[in-house]
Amino acid sequence: MIFDRNENLKNYRGIDRNLDAAIDFLLSAELDDLAVGKTVIDGERVFIQVQDACTKDIVQGSYEYHRCYMDIQIGIQGEERILLGGNVTRQVQEYRPDIGLVQCERAAECILRRGYFALFRAGEYHMPGIAVDDSADRKIRKAVVKAAEQVRL
Repeated sequence: MIFDRNENLKNYRGIDRNLDAAIDFLLSAELDDLAVGKTVIDGERVFIQVQDACTKDIVQGSYEYHRCYMDIQIGIQGEERILLGGNVTRQVQEYRPDIGLVQCERAAECILRRGYFALFRAGEYHMPGIAVDDSADRKIRKAVVKAAEQVRL
């Protein structure tokens, strides 16, 4: 996982060519102007999904992972906790087209809000969409960029 300010996205160029395409798009895009839904950047290799959602309590969440894509999650409105997992304890849902769900130990967490991004590479367990606290507004808007990458498990 990489967690950083949006202004530092340029520092992560060179890791992967699809990630570079995603970063180039993000550095020039106005995320506030993108409609909810999918916007194609480079076919099925790089695309962005803008989502409106409500955060949930941690007991309602599961860790997810992807085999074919890395996620760049970017806060647009509101805030959410995202947990990073390690040491899988059990499979929750059979792997389906590019998502699997597991239970695992919590390794780290971050608070995603406007101006920040979290990057999860293929194979990294993460639990997005968790409420920051009970008093917080649970409505969020975020962008999730999917950049093709083969899993390294």
